[in-house]
Amino acid sequence: MHCPGCGRPSEDCPGCLPAFDPPRYCADCGGWLAVRVSTGGWVARCKIHGETTAAR
Repeated sequence: MHCPGCGRPSEDCPGCLPAFDPPRYCADCGGWLAVRVSTGGWVARCKIHGETTAAR
């Protein structure tokens, strides 16, 4: 598992992503995510693992 805020392995990062920010890195592989933010939430897409969404 990886930190969604910085992409480092979870054991190397105590969790640097602020509570209401969308992830910037895939929690599974640590790869960069393509993130689209709207007033209704966000959609993040990993090239390997697909989409993750959150509605507000």
